[in-house]
Amino acid sequence: MKKVSVLIPLYNKENFILETIFSVDRQITKDVFKIEVIIVNDCSTDRSLEIVKDYIWKNENVEVKIIENEVNLGPSASLNKALEVLSGDYVALLDADDVLTRYSLHSRFNALEKSNEYDWLSGLELRMEANGNIIVGREFVKYNPPVEQKEIINGLLTGELFLPTSSLFFKSKIFKNIKWIDSMRSSPEFALCIMVALAQFKLLLIEEYVAIYRYHQEGSSESLYQITKSNGQKVKDFTTLKLYLESKLTKDQNKYLDVWINKWKNEQVSK
Repeated sequence: MKKVSVLIPLYNKENFILETIFSVDRQITKDVFKIEVIIVNDCSTDRSLEIVKDYIWKNENVEVKIIENEVNLGPSASLNKALEVLSGDYVALLDADDVLTRYSLHSRFNALEKSNEYDWLSGLELRMEANGNIIVGREFVKYNPPVEQKEIINGLLTGELFLPTSSLFFKSKIFKNIKWIDSMRSSPEFALCIMVALAQFKLLLIEEYVAIYRYHQEGSSESLYQITKSNGQKVKDFTTLKLYLESKLTKDQNKYLDVWINKWKNEQVSK
C-alpha cells in the first residue's frame, strides 16, 4: 500500500496543534494509502510537544514520527530534518495551526496517482477567522490548468499566483534533489515552489478546498509577516534566495525579486 507523508513543523502552537493533528487523524483514506505524520518540534516553549505526545490516534492507517530539535532551527531546516526520515510516496505540507478538509489527502493522492504527467499540485484554501467563521480564501485568479513552467515562476515572483502551504502535495521523488534553504526563516514554501518549478516538475491546480488556513494573532502568516518584515528577516531571506537562484532565473525574474527586497527595505525605513 502506498503512503502519504504529512510534514508538520511545530513551534509554540499549543492553542491550535490539537485540531491540526485531529484533522489528519480523521482523513478519509478508504484503505487506498497509509499516512505517515512527521512532526518536527523546533524547541517549543509551550505545551505543543506535550499535546502531540498525549494525543491518542484513532486512524489505524496513521504512523507518527516525532523529531525534537536540540536548538531552534526555523521551519526550513526543520522540514529538511523531516526529509531525512521520510518514507512516503507522496508528501503533503501542513502548518501547525492549519486544518485539512476531510478528503484532503484522498483527493490530492488520487489526482496525482492517476496522472503520469504531473508531479505536484496545489488545491484551494479556506480561511478561518478569529471568531470561527470560515470564508473563501485566496484563489488562483487567472491560472487554470495546464500552466506553463515559466508562467508558474513568474506568477509566484510577481505575487499573482499564490500556492497555500497546506494545500501543497508532491511526489516524493522531487525531494531527492530539492530541499528547503536552511537559513530561510520566512516564506520557505515560496522558495520551495520556485525551485520545484525551475526543476521542470509539472504543476497541477485542482479547484477543490483541501485546507483551512487559520487567521489569528499568535503566529499566523499575517502576524509573522509583520514580525519578519520589521526585523529585516524578509530582506535577508529574499536576498539569500536571489543569490541561491540568480543564475537560474532570467533577468526579468531577478528583477521581480529585487522589487520584493526593495519594498521591504523601504517599509523598514518608514518604520
